[in-house]
Amino acid sequence: MKKLVRFPLWLILLLHSGCALVQPTDPIAPVPGFKAYGSVPPPAEPPPPVKQVEVQSPLTLERCLEVALANNPEVAAGNWEVSASQAKVDQARAARWPSLTYEANYLRYMDPRPLREARYNGERRIFSLHLTRGDVILKLPLFTGGRILNEIKAAELVRLAEQNRLSRTKDELVFNVSSTFYSILAQEKVIDSLKFSLQAMQEQRRKMAQMVEVAKAAKVDLLRTEVRLADLEQSLAKEENVLDLQKRLLANLL
Repeated sequence: MKKLVRFPLWLILLLHSGCALVQPTDPIAPVPGFKAYGSVPPPAEPPPPVKQVEVQSPLTLERCLEVALANNPEVAAGNWEVSASQAKVDQARAARWPSLTYEANYLRYMDPRPLREARYNGERRIFSLHLTRGDVILKLPLFTGGRILNEIKAAELVRLAEQNRLSRTKDELVFNVSSTFYSILAQEKVIDSLKFSLQAMQEQRRKMAQMVEVAKAAKVDLLRTEVRLADLEQSLAKEENVLDLQKRLLANLL
């Protein structure tokens, strides 16, 4: 028997030392070749200038009405309803004309069947499991008791009703847009008036404070001025919120 050769333990570890790491891997160590965000050099060329957008002119009443009539969803729905009613009128009118159709069917029986019935005794007939039939049908309404004419009149009345409804929708839209537009203009005048009153009240408070310092006015007068000033500031904020709501309403109408 051959004798087993025992290698020293330190020799085995030396041979396999390249297959494992003596120290564990650091999970937060930096990746070789990776550059942090702050270390990225600036670009060689400056970025292109931002394209300037031209400021559009203020909206006029005519422009608002044009946009509203073109983009309002209720008007668009009314246009589709008018188109559908016109299609129903065409469909009702088409019922007066003749129609040509073709019908075909296929039957398969369990037992053979004759292709046609016998006409006399002893007639030789053909039997088959399959039966195919085709018909060309021409229909022409000769008399319907006025049904077709009444259907045409009813469809025309429905189309007329849809057209009138669309016209009413447009009129309401024009009124709402015009009313909101002029309300915005009036609200802007109200805000300008409040701003002017606020500036005057601030000037009055400054003068009143100077008079209190030289003992020519009571401190209660200064307090009344400050209360009035706070009231004007609150009114100004309220009217500005009303203006924002009116602009939102106009945007929804458009």
